[in-house]
Amino acid sequence: PAKSRRRTGPSRNLRLSRRQSRNRSRRQNPRHSRRQSQNRNRSRNRNRNSPGPANQPPVDRGQELFMSIADSGNAETMKMMMMACVADRIVAAPFSIIGSVGVLAQLPNFNRLLEKHGIEFEQVKAGDLKRTLTMFGKNTDEDRERLTSQMEDTHELFKEFIEEQRTIVDVQKIATGEHWLGKRALELKLVDELVTSDDYLLRKSEHADVYEVKHAAPKSISEKLASSVQLAFEKVLTAWWQKNLYS
Repeated sequence: PAKSRRRTGPSRNLRLSRRQSRNRSRRQNPRHSRRQSQNRNRSRNRNRNSPGPANQPPVDRGQELFMSIADSGNAETMKMMMMACVADRIVAAPFSIIGSVGVLAQLPNFNRLLEKHGIEFEQVKAGDLKRTLTMFGKNTDEDRERLTSQMEDTHELFKEFIEEQRTIVDVQKIATGEHWLGKRALELKLVDELVTSDDYLLRKSEHADVYEVKHAAPKSISEKLASSVQLAFEKVLTAWWQKNLYS
């Protein structure tokens, strides 16, 4: 019969040295080892009784989540409209701007001004549709037709997205590119309720916890220096104004 061999090597020696050190510390300080054992038992009991993932009731992943979006009226209308459409309920301020289901492109052309001053403009592209209209080159009717075609395609995709996400809206009626204030948007079923964001949060705080989340982007050294100089200047200006006001 084959004899069993004990494993040797650096890993086994390291485990033995750790075990010997742990046993030695327990013999020298039995009270400390007893306290560590009690803390481990408390931790196990706490984790067993805490509402952690293992103790949570099973979640139905097919269950729909109810989501509300409150529009304070200070965001770009097109972006806000696309974000709000995916919500089950849209809450908007009474004087917020809703709508703008359209696509717009405009740019100046300096080609004749450059030719007047003898300045040539060169543009190299790979692909006929890489660039349609340009600010410095000479635009043709074909370029304008291509850009118009691209914008119409974008508009159709925009309307399809709204129609899929918010089925109660008459897309052909609101896809004119215009926008409406909150009350008119409610009549067009673009929103479900008119209330300011402060009132909405105050109402929700009566039976729920409200958290404010901020993202502080790290500032560069130049930005920190400019902020310090501005703050110092404001302090000096305020002190001078108060001194002249009460003197």
